[in-house]
Formats: sequence, structure tokens, C-alpha cells
Amino acid sequence: MRAIVIAMLLWGLCRPASSCSLVSFSEEFRLQRNALSRQGLLPPIEVASLSFVPWLSDSGSCDGVGWLAITLSSPKVSASRLREYGYIIRAVSGVNDPDLFPRHPLDFIRHGSSRTTLFWGWTGITPGPDGHVRWNLELTPVTRSGLRGAPIPICVSSNNSCPQGNGGQPLHGR
Repeated sequence: MRAIVIAMLLWGLCRPASSCSLVSFSEEFRLQRNALSRQGLLPPIEVASLSFVPWLSDSGSCDGVGWLAITLSSPKVSASRLREYGYIIRAVSGVNDPDLFPRHPLDFIRHGSSRTTLFWGWTGITPGPDGHVRWNLELTPVTRSGLRGAPIPICVSSNNSCPQGNGGQPLHGR
């Protein structure tokens, strides 16, 4: 996972241009035309790993750019099945810039591996009064017809202040 993030970062930094290309990775997951938002029974989905970079500094045109990479897994279905869903990221608490969050479900990034990873980027994040970022989020799977699964709680922070979870793995950025 870390290699993917580093490769994407280097790709963005090495491109010729005056602007950073790391602003957004995952495309919009398009719902069917008359999709209805409703709860349903989708397989259990878990966060396998997180990579949270609140902002870059001393990186030229990428100063202020940050991202969240979420790799998903499920004990019941394959990674290819997880890719049939879109994922809604919603702020629960700790967010000073709610407009940074996508207003549409995200599709997984197509990077050729067997992993299901969402990459979401932004510019100009506002830290809390202590200078750090700590977000409590929900990630909700959604089908093209609008059927929503159970929300998955996620905590990411710039100072490792999130609780342990997901089988002892820290659910915070490094």
C-alpha cells in the first residue's frame, strides 16, 4: 500500500506543470438514473489499511495537498466484488472544512492490483487549534441502484491520536 502511495506521489511531482496532479484520485461512482437511497444487506466490509497525509510541505506546486487512501477487504466476498460498489465518505466529527468532502460516492482506483483502494485528495486543509487534524469519518458502501450497506467508522489523525482497531492495526495516518 505504501508503495502505491509513494509511486502516485512521485508521478504527480515529476509531471511537468505548474499545478499538482494529486488533488483527486478516485472517480465518481455513478448511480443508476432513478436510484433510491435505502439501507440494505451488503456483505461486511472492513478497512484493511489507511494512509492519511493531511498536507505536503516543501514540495513546490503540491504544497498543501493531502490525501486519504483506504484499502478495503471483506471476509465474505472477493476484492473484485468489493469493486462493484461505490463508497460514500461522510464527516462525523473533527472536520473544519466540510466542503472538502466529496458530495458523491467514490469509485475504487484502478491500479492493477487485487486490492480495493479508494484515493481521495484535497488542498488547503485546516488543522484544529492544536495544529493537528483528527477526523472521525464514516465510509458507506453503495450499489449502483442506491442500496447502502452498513457505515464503517474510520478515524484518521496527524498525531496518531486515534484508537486502535481492526484487529490491532492502528486506524490512523502515519
